[in-house]
Amino acid sequence: MRDGTTWNGYVSLRDSRSAERTANVPLSPHLNDDSEIDTYVFLGLDITSRVAARRALEVSIEEHKKSNQELQMFAHIVSHDLQEPMRMVSSFMTLLERR
Repeated sequence: MRDGTTWNGYVSLRDSRSAERTANVPLSPHLNDDSEIDTYVFLGLDITSRVAARRALEVSIEEHKKSNQELQMFAHIVSHDLQEPMRMVSSFMTLLERR
């Protein structure tokens, strides 16, 4: 930041009710006439709800992945289980054709 670039980061805080909050805090140095940092300027943006929504979305995605895997397993098992009766019918049809 000594060259005047802005730092951008996230900060976890506790509000007056001890609830955890997340803020996006860009921090910019203000240089004086001698190109030295004399102050910093920052603006905190509360993104707590955005962070919570992202976490909920990630949980939902994981749940859907699990559900899809279980459905694929079920479809495979059902497919296999239905093949056996079809083999029996095919065998009996072959026997009937021979007779």
